[in-house]
Amino acid sequence: MRVRVFYHAQIRSVMGRTSEDFELDHGATALLLLARIADQHGDAIRAHLFASPNVIRPSLLLVLNNILLPHADAGDTPLQENDNLTLLPPIAGG
Repeated sequence: MRVRVFYHAQIRSVMGRTSEDFELDHGATALLLLARIADQHGDAIRAHLFASPNVIRPSLLLVLNNILLPHADAGDTPLQENDNLTLLPPIAGG
C-alpha cells in the first residue's frame, strides 16, 4: 500500500523535500513507518524522530489524515492505502 509522509520545519530541512511516498505492507503502523524513514535516511533524521529506540521524540507531533495521532497509538494503529502522515517537529521563532 502507498502512504505519503509530509515533512515540516527542521525535518523538511534535513530531508531536503516536503513529502515522500512509501510502499508498505498492509498492517504497517506509523511507528514502523517512522523506523523505516530513519533506516532509509540515517542518523540525522533518526535524531528528529526518536528520543531512543522505538520511543518517538515527545515534541514530535504525528498527524494522520488531519487527526492528531497520540504516540501511544503509533505502534497499534494500522495505516491504510493512501493515508497521509504529517510530521510536525517543534517550531521556534518569534
